[in-house]
Amino acid sequence: MNSKFRLTTLVLLMVCAAVAVVARADWKDDFSFSGSFESVYWDHDPDDWELGQNDFYEGPYSSLENQLMLHMDWRNWFAEVRLRNMKYEDGIHYDYRSREPEADLELFKYKIGFRTEHFRVTAGDFYKSLGRGIVLYVQEDEDLNLDRTILGGNVDFEYGAFEATIFGGEIEWYDFVDNQTAETYEERESVDSVFGGHIGFNVMDGVNISANYVVGSLTDFVRGDEVEEDFSVGSASIEAGGLLNGYVDFYAEYGKFMWDEDEAF
Repeated sequence: MNSKFRLTTLVLLMVCAAVAVVARADWKDDFSFSGSFESVYWDHDPDDWELGQNDFYEGPYSSLENQLMLHMDWRNWFAEVRLRNMKYEDGIHYDYRSREPEADLELFKYKIGFRTEHFRVTAGDFYKSLGRGIVLYVQEDEDLNLDRTILGGNVDFEYGAFEATIFGGEIEWYDFVDNQTAETYEERESVDSVFGGHIGFNVMDGVNISANYVVGSLTDFVRGDEVEEDFSVGSASIEAGGLLNGYVDFYAEYGKFMWDEDEAF
C-alpha cells in the first residue's frame, strides 16, 4: 500500500517558517517577495512484497522531502528559486523528482524572466505542454512523484487573436541499474534536448486553430550502452467550445512522430 502524507505551510519567513513578505519601494514600482515551505513524507509498503523477494525495487522504504520556494517580483521582472532536501530510509531507491539521486541540499529549480502586456520571456526551469500533451508533455505528476522541467529559454507572445511560443532546452534526469543484485547499483545521468514552437489563431469566438512542432534527442540505454535517438514531431489541431448553446465542445488533432527524420513511428 502506498500512502502519502503532505504538510504544506505558507507562513512568515522566520526561524521555523517560510516567507511571505510584501514591501513597497518608494522610489520604484512595486516590489514583492514571497515564499512557501513544503514537507512531504512518503511511506511505501507494497501489499505483494515478501521478505527477501525483489526488495531492490519493491521493498518497503520511506522518504522525506523538504522544499523551500522563494519568489520575487519587481516591475516587469520576476525570479524564483527552489531549494530542496531529500533523504531515503531503508533500501536503495531513485528519486524521480530530482536532478540528484539523493540530496542534502540542492538548487532544485530556478528561473528569471521579463514580461510585458504581450511578451513573456523565461530563462531557467519551466514546464511546457503542446498539443494537449500529444506533441510534448513536461509537467509535474504528483501521483508518480515525478517533477522534471525543461532547463533553457521560453518566449510567449500574444496579440489579439494571435498567439505564439518558441522554446528550447534540456531535460536532465537520473536512472540506476542494480547490476543483477540487490546490493550494488550504478547511477546514470542523462540529458534529453527539445526545441520547438507553437502558433495559434482564434478565428472566431470559441474557435481556435493551432500548429505545433518539436525536434530533439532522447537518451535510452540498450544492453548497458547509452543511445541517443533524434526525433521530430508535429501536429495541427482545431478546437471549438460552446457549440449547441454551450452543451458541446469539440477538439481534433492530427500528429506525426518521426524517429531520425526517417519514417513515421
